[in-house]
Amino acid sequence: MSRKNLLTSLTRPDVRLDPLPPTAAPPGSAGMLAETLLHLGSPRTGALGEIARSVDQAWENAVLDIAPDLIDASFIQDRLETAADELTSLTDSIRERGQLIPILVRPHPEHTGRYQIAYGRRRLAAARTLGRPVKATVKQLSDDELVVAQGQENIERKDLSYLERALFAAKLEERGFPRQTIMSAVSTDKTSLSRLISVATRIPRDILEAIGPAPKIGRDPWNQLLSALCDNKHALPTVRMIVTSAESLRKTSDERFEIALRAAVSKRRNETTRSFLNADDGSRLIRIRSGEDRITLVIDNKVHNEFAEYLVAELPEIYARFKVRAVA
Repeated sequence: MSRKNLLTSLTRPDVRLDPLPPTAAPPGSAGMLAETLLHLGSPRTGALGEIARSVDQAWENAVLDIAPDLIDASFIQDRLETAADELTSLTDSIRERGQLIPILVRPHPEHTGRYQIAYGRRRLAAARTLGRPVKATVKQLSDDELVVAQGQENIERKDLSYLERALFAAKLEERGFPRQTIMSAVSTDKTSLSRLISVATRIPRDILEAIGPAPKIGRDPWNQLLSALCDNKHALPTVRMIVTSAESLRKTSDERFEIALRAAVSKRRNETTRSFLNADDGSRLIRIRSGEDRITLVIDNKVHNEFAEYLVAELPEIYARFKVRAVA
């Protein structure tokens, strides 16, 4: 394409120049040149298309300095809390040695000139504390691509606890992401994903948030807590009261989980006792389970089917004799 034709194409009505997102890149730098070319509108064919695609590729591989105030949080939260001492340590490290690993952001889908973070939230917080730009790679990401990048980065670095992974997966499902995308985001299979989501959705959210991330607590203890709470709903008020008490809040997140589990299991044991009635030959004829609000009798028909029929038939008479005795 001749220079004349190239200049003509840049002034055609269907070629537009969008406002540039503000960054910390100085005027005249390669970063600003890339941003200018990147915001050229269509067409993306011919020589201009080749230029735009080359700039896209260069932009995707570039590390830019961006003001922290221009970067917004992801639309999905993946952490419950960050320890103050951990953030202080990271801030001190960046102050002394600089930021060695860039964060990943995308142009904000709703606000021109702003960005949305995929991962690197603590590095962003450290840069904000230090009052300096944060080093970031900018990529055009769909919502699916963003959450997959967000989840996989944290899991590869072993940053997310089991509960944080569970809550992350549940929030993605609440927003309508397909299971395949969620499995990629949390790096798990279909069965394990169901368990993750069950923990996050069947244990009340206020109890989970009161316990916190519990970084040392894995899959089996969380499923044990879920089972204990599902078996006995009466344990919920006790567990809720204990984990939100002033004494518990002074403990670590892992300790709060242990307290909650002990309370749930203890409550279930206290409210459910079992006894048995055996037949003459020693076979277990009736299992009796008594709880706070009911008593359940289970008769084994294989041991004595006639007795089960007899007991059911005699219940009205038994109840009538009970009423007479109660009046007397």
